[in-house]
This record gives sequence, C-alpha cells and structure tokens, in this order.
Amino acid sequence: MDNQNILIKIQRYCAYQERCTAEVVTKLKKLGALESDINKLINDLKNSSFLDEERYAISFAESKFHQKKWGLKKISSHLFQKGIAKEVIEKAISSISSEEISVALSLLYEKKWMSLSNETDPFKRKQKTLRYLLSKGYSYDEISIYFD
Repeated sequence: MDNQNILIKIQRYCAYQERCTAEVVTKLKKLGALESDINKLINDLKNSSFLDEERYAISFAESKFHQKKWGLKKISSHLFQKGIAKEVIEKAISSISSEEISVALSLLYEKKWMSLSNETDPFKRKQKTLRYLLSKGYSYDEISIYFD
C-alpha cells in the first residue's frame, strides 16, 4: 500500500475517535507502513490536527472517570503506559475536579458497601470495600475517611 492510501486510512482511524501516538504507530505498522515513513506520517497527522496527545489524554481521563469511575491513580497509570508525557497526564487529570472525585468515590463506596451486606464479619466487609476502591485507582488518603 502506498503512503497516500495509508495516510487516508490512518486519518479515518484518527477521526473515528481520539488516539495516542502509540496506538497510531501500531496501526501504521499493521497497515504496512515502512519504519522510515512512520515519523513523517505521524507529523502529518499532528500538523493536520488528527493526532493530539493532550486532547487524547483529557478525553481519556474524563471518559474513564465519568463512565467507569476510575480514580486518578489508575487513569495516570494507564496514560503513562500509553507513552503520554507526565506534564500532559497532569494536565489531563487536573481537568477532573476534587468535588467530582469525592462524589464518585462516595457513590462507589455506598454501592460496594451495600453489595456486601451479607458479609457477617465487619472486618472482611471493610477490607473488601477498601480493596475494591483501591483497585479503582483511588488513593488510600481519599478512601480512609470511610473507614475511621
């Protein structure tokens, strides 16, 4: 496949939803782009606003927080794994207010706590709830208010 066809396909790929550079590089390799052409294609996508790491990171952070109720630690970790720069990650997670975080955390806590109502041992119930909230990416400091 020639570079023009690859560029058209990758533009469609980026237009469908926000993508990070790592995802685009993987897709370019699947499409058969040569290693020497990948950087040029990436630059073309960035110059034409098909690819924007900051826009991707903000979109990722907000969607994972609002849809899956992920905490900032889990969001940061996933963005870091995708090769997003630390400054961009910090900007993305700062788009989520502390008020939104406490509301989401409270809802998650209540839902999990109530789902464990058949647990007779209060220590086990606390531990299961705590582990669940930690696995969602919330820090122990944020969670500890529920277990005093």
